[in-house]
Amino acid sequence: MKTKIKINDKDLTEAGVKAVNKYIEELSKMPTAEYKKQILLAALKKCEKKGKEDAEVAHSSADEALLDYINDKEITGAFFKIKKWYA
Repeated sequence: MKTKIKINDKDLTEAGVKAVNKYIEELSKMPTAEYKKQILLAALKKCEKKGKEDAEVAHSSADEALLDYINDKEITGAFFKIKKWYA
């Protein structure tokens, strides 16, 4: 079975999907601060919407998005050593 997605009313074959995914992966490797900021803002907006249904999951997802943005193993390690409490 071939995977298809639509972009601008055009079906993409499995090869097209792979090409799009590869392009997205390459974009995500871009080191520009503005690109990373836009990714973080998009993730936080998703967390905001998710928070209306499940605040604990949204909070955890936001924590992970911020840690990805900071991208520092020492900070991430220190963060995960902190005991968390959710109501």
